[in-house]
Amino acid sequence: MLMLIACTFSLISCSSDEELISCIEAPQMNTNKYDNKTLQELVSFNASIKRDIQTRSFISRLWKTIAKVGADVFGGAVGFGKSFEIRNGKLYYDLATVLTQGSSYSRKAAQDVDALLAMNSDDDFFDDVKSYCREKISFDDVINVGNNSNYLTCNTSTISFVGDSLYSQIMIPSSMECLLVTGIAHNEILEDNLLNPSFPNGGSNNELNNDPPGLDPPDPGEGYNDHLESEEFSELYYSGIAKVDSCCGINGFSYQTYLINYPFESSNVNQTMGLFMDAMMDYVETSSDLVSLVNNYISIIESNNDFTSEERAQIYTGLVISIYSFNLWYTREFGVFLPPIQL
Repeated sequence: MLMLIACTFSLISCSSDEELISCIEAPQMNTNKYDNKTLQELVSFNASIKRDIQTRSFISRLWKTIAKVGADVFGGAVGFGKSFEIRNGKLYYDLATVLTQGSSYSRKAAQDVDALLAMNSDDDFFDDVKSYCREKISFDDVINVGNNSNYLTCNTSTISFVGDSLYSQIMIPSSMECLLVTGIAHNEILEDNLLNPSFPNGGSNNELNNDPPGLDPPDPGEGYNDHLESEEFSELYYSGIAKVDSCCGINGFSYQTYLINYPFESSNVNQTMGLFMDAMMDYVETSSDLVSLVNNYISIIESNNDFTSEERAQIYTGLVISIYSFNLWYTREFGVFLPPIQL
């Protein structure tokens, strides 16, 4: 039975490259047992790609960037987990909930370590995100999990792929391809409502078209405004940013602390998200690295039958957002974008 030997570095307590390396070299036994083939293969894959920490450059700045990405990843996955429901054999999820959680987690984690970000209030940011949702999306996008079709449709969404350089690099199953809009929308929200306006193009090279021609505004669906203004929607937003804030220190968001204090309901999701973040910390230096990591995780998960459609969609939401988030924050931190590999 496999056990994870986890690195015990904490972004909260380590402030220099030397301290970060010291923290990483202190092993801690993780009591989680990986009891299915998918998780065991992910553990083995992580071991195969791990790099020597002491050979990696710009360690602390890179890890602070990845820490911001981690908050984005968890926010998107949490949003999906909180919003989906089964109706007549179909899995519905509320894209507004996914985007609100993903962007708010990102904002809170980033503002703790980046004084140059636009310091709008929690209330103002919430209003901005709701305005974006009213403009861009309808109440529900759908994954049909019946008859092995598993197709997700976004026909009512006006989030555009025009000018985007990332989505075609992500080898997500065609059945869940529409989850790609979560990454695009996540960056649009942060570029419009968080990043310093003086930073070129909001920190992204994607040149997304916020008002694509030929797409009519979506029909939001009956009760959509009531949904966005509901007490439940508001509570999820404010409780989410409080959770992220409690897991942030001077060096940013600690995904390990989050997983201990606020674990995902599914053990498969919880363990996969922890393994994915471990791999990011141990391996990723460029956008190409991250695209490769995400595609390998998707391939391993898809090659087995251990995860449900809901678990896969929740995980893939986080993985998609990770690529877009890394593009956004890496460019902001280092002032240069390293494009993904061309497959």
